[in-house]
Amino acid sequence: MFVTIVICTFNRSRLLDKTLDQFRSLTVSCCTEWEILVVNNNCNDDTDEVIQRHSNHLPVRRLWEPRPGKSYAANLALREMKGDLILWTDDDVLVERGWLNAYVEAARRHTHVSFFGGPIIPWFETDPPAWLSRHLHSISACFAIRNSFEEPFVPIGASPLPFGANMATRRACFDENSFEVRLGPQGNAQIRGEETALLKTWLKRGLEGLWVQEARVQHFIPKARLTERYVWDFHCGAGRTQVRRGDLAPGKELFGVPRWVVRQYVENLVVSTLLSPTKNARWLGALTKAAICHGIIHELRESLT
Repeated sequence: MFVTIVICTFNRSRLLDKTLDQFRSLTVSCCTEWEILVVNNNCNDDTDEVIQRHSNHLPVRRLWEPRPGKSYAANLALREMKGDLILWTDDDVLVERGWLNAYVEAARRHTHVSFFGGPIIPWFETDPPAWLSRHLHSISACFAIRNSFEEPFVPIGASPLPFGANMATRRACFDENSFEVRLGPQGNAQIRGEETALLKTWLKRGLEGLWVQEARVQHFIPKARLTERYVWDFHCGAGRTQVRRGDLAPGKELFGVPRWVVRQYVENLVVSTLLSPTKNARWLGALTKAAICHGIIHELRESLT
């Protein structure tokens, strides 16, 4: 089996260096051929130098995508890859030694399965504040956390779905679909949903997915993300993503925005402000709902200009 590992990167050369260094410790079966495609998504740091340095020890190949947006970079990798099985991860991830072999073994044993996902363990730069630790389960999506499973293999249903930091797909999955370029990170924007849109499409097509317990990775969470501001920004991005995916419920509008969105934004913003000193569950729920509404309003207003 030929395996292609894809990493799309934007201006995170120091983290990318650690990610690629970790790949040198992978256990790779003698029956497996593999390559690593690193897509430089218009970086202006020393990403290319990092890739070149690791090419002396790894089967790594650099691709260049000048259009900003992770989906553009991922689609380029789809056109250039050699593999029958594609392993997707990020430039801020440390894979475990058995990661590649776990996915290969799952693909060989479960030939009817089209896509796979694995656990994502947070690797915090510093200890999270107490309020975040208390609510981490509720906002795990902010940090792309996927917990381990009790069984070696568990079917993937409608929720939860794998994150792009740790998933695998067969090449044939992309015969009819590719990544939607209006979705996914674009520079520093918190637009998401590029993998989720594809996974939901595949499930509707009747394709099957499987969680693989042994395909574990650690995902770096910088100190800057352990803040209320980051949680707000992430959920604003979720609201913008909702509009771009066409998932917004209609209603009577006020300056191009459904009135129910404006009402929920104001109500939840007031509640989250009043409850901010408590940092309790009700505060967090109101904060995230207000942020999602703020993102919806921003995206809709921007589309009118």
